[in-house]
Parts: sequence; structure tokens; C-alpha cells
Amino acid sequence: MSSIVETGEAGAVTKGHDWGLWLRQIRAILKLEIRKNFWGRRALLLYLLAAVPVILMFLLSTVDSDASNDIRRNWSMAQEVFGNIYEALILRTMVFFGCAWIFMNLFRGEVVDKSLHYYFLSALRREVLVAGKYFSGLVASAVLFTLTTAGSLFFLYYARGYPANVNFLFDGRDSGRF
Repeated sequence: MSSIVETGEAGAVTKGHDWGLWLRQIRAILKLEIRKNFWGRRALLLYLLAAVPVILMFLLSTVDSDASNDIRRNWSMAQEVFGNIYEALILRTMVFFGCAWIFMNLFRGEVVDKSLHYYFLSALRREVLVAGKYFSGLVASAVLFTLTTAGSLFFLYYARGYPANVNFLFDGRDSGRF
């Protein structure tokens, strides 16, 4: 063995950012995390939470015949009641606690499962990891609570019947509603 050290001139260090690499890494993390958010074992509580307003509107529109008759007779009052349910139950409660559950489990779930270190062992910047996990939580919450709102609206309109809904949505002053 020789104790001679060879030295050479080091190349210039670039200060630029590799946005292409970061976007590919974010996309890969997004794909993994969306699968965890929708099909993981912690998603069951989230599905139950998001189903509460839909089940409530289903019960009001189909099971309780008095409520469905009231919806048909007094449509403006039914819209006001739905608006109150939407604001108080869906927005203030379900979306708040659902988003808290989703975003809390992005990192807490990895810590509990003892799998966060796999991300840290890869050649991945921490900012990229946080961005990928944030976007996956954003997509999961947007999809889930949009479906909750659509399901609740479906059962509200279901109680009126098809002809009344077609007239309401496409004729008259409410034609531009959607």
C-alpha cells in the first residue's frame, strides 16, 4: 500500500435546482401515498366519517316518507335545511376532522408503522417528501369530500323525482345553478 494521496481539481458545484427530478420524486411519492390514503387500514374511519352526511340524507329522502313529501312540497325550505346541514355537519365537522385525520396520518402513520426511515434512506430531499405527502393528502381529501357532497345532493334531489329535477335544473331562473 502506498501512502501517496492523489489530488485533482474538483468540478464546479452547480447551484441550480433539478426540478425535473423533484417532480418525478413527488409524483412517485404521490402515487404511493394515495394508495395508502385510500386503501390503507387507517382509511376505514375516514370512510365512515365521510358516509355520515350521505346516510343522513338517504334516511331523510327515502326512509322517512314525511320528510320526502316535505321536500317535494316545500323545495325552498328543503334547500335551506340542506344548506344548514352542509355548513354545520359537512364543512364544520366532517371536512375539519377528516382533513385532520388525513394530514395527521401522513407522517404519524409512518412513525407508528416504523417505515418513515425508508424515505429518509433514499436519495430524497425532505422538502420533496413533504410536498409529495401534502399533495396526496390534498387529493385524498378533495376526492373524498367531493363525493360526500355529491352523494348528499343526489339524495336531496332524489326525493323530488326526475321530472321536477329536470325542470328545476334546466328551465327557468335556476338553469345556471350548476
